[in-house]
Amino acid sequence: MAYENIRFRKQNIAIVEGYFWCMDNDSDSITIKTDDGTVSFSYPLDTTITNTVLSLEYDGRNIWSLENTGTDKMTVKRWYINNYVCTLRNTFDFIPGGSHKYSSEAMTIEHYHTTFSDYESAGSSTLSVVDGSKMSSGYTITLGPNNSGQIEEVSVSSAAPDHVNINGTTQYNHESGTPISFYTNIWLFNDYSGVSADTGALYKFSAYTGSLVNYYPSGSFKDIKACSFYDM
Repeated sequence: MAYENIRFRKQNIAIVEGYFWCMDNDSDSITIKTDDGTVSFSYPLDTTITNTVLSLEYDGRNIWSLENTGTDKMTVKRWYINNYVCTLRNTFDFIPGGSHKYSSEAMTIEHYHTTFSDYESAGSSTLSVVDGSKMSSGYTITLGPNNSGQIEEVSVSSAAPDHVNINGTTQYNHESGTPISFYTNIWLFNDYSGVSADTGALYKFSAYTGSLVNYYPSGSFKDIKACSFYDM
């Protein structure tokens, strides 16, 4: 039996439900291939990108891309598939200044998955969940798909280990076991620590505001070419 590499024109790649995804700035699209290298589908981007996408990440709902947009500057974008088009939702620019410079080929998104622990009907504002320990006020959580294939996004007002309260109410019924996913932070393997190129650092940014939360200097974080999120 012969084994061949799956070839893409660009260096970024994400695995989504067993398929291999790659964002191409030349064609302004996402190409999807099966494990034998066959092109399965392609989604056009609703926004033109001129920079090479260096890293791609999927959080269960959103697609996140990393672009090198200039000297010591990086850009992270959040996308999602809507009506067969990859739609831009947020853009975060990490701009150099007196305290920090940025150069990276690898970023990941801190994200988590849980499920409904009980049936919740449409119009609910308190949702029973298997594990709400990592949720917090202000987070956006994705509910579904439910048994009818419906998905919705809601914002968290407060959370506890066994339930979450949301702003407003749900639109759809959600059965026990229906998936729930959410994201928290952007992690960037930076070739700078502050403004020094002598060592690298792992940078943590809010995935909602793009603001710097903290950074952790170490030579181990320099010149990283690829990464993915597993758990904290």
